[in-house]
Amino acid sequence: LVDLLAAITERLKLSKIVTDLVGSGNDARITQSNLPQRPGPPKAGQQKANNTGLPAIVLHEISTGPESQLSGSAGTSGDRVQIDCYAVDPAGAGALREAVRWSMLASPRGYWGTLFVQSCVHEGGSGDKVFAVDGSDRHLSRRILEFVIQHEEPIPV
Repeated sequence: LVDLLAAITERLKLSKIVTDLVGSGNDARITQSNLPQRPGPPKAGQQKANNTGLPAIVLHEISTGPESQLSGSAGTSGDRVQIDCYAVDPAGAGALREAVRWSMLASPRGYWGTLFVQSCVHEGGSGDKVFAVDGSDRHLSRRILEFVIQHEEPIPV
């Protein structure tokens, strides 16, 4: 089966407005299911490490919905995806949310890597949530986006 979350990750990594916030390449703070781990202390010669690991994006596949017809598989799937945007404050989480939303909807039809997407619909999301980190007095903020993505899926033979 097609890895939709990998296709979304690659799409976000190609967006400059997203990578300006979360880093690029292998250092991009875009993960599946969990927040990226915070880096350790600075290495020799480094000034200071970013011990927050933020801002960051976490992708979740909520549901998959292979389309079918009387003769069998239709060769498409409608999957629901949640994208969490984390930052150290509500303004940062909001800025990241808008960058992700714009990047996902900029070209909602076409190839996302090797995956052909027929449509990407923003279904909403939720406002700011603030969480304590590691039982300390530090907090982080989260904004949530939800999308339904209709894409081609190989028909099993």
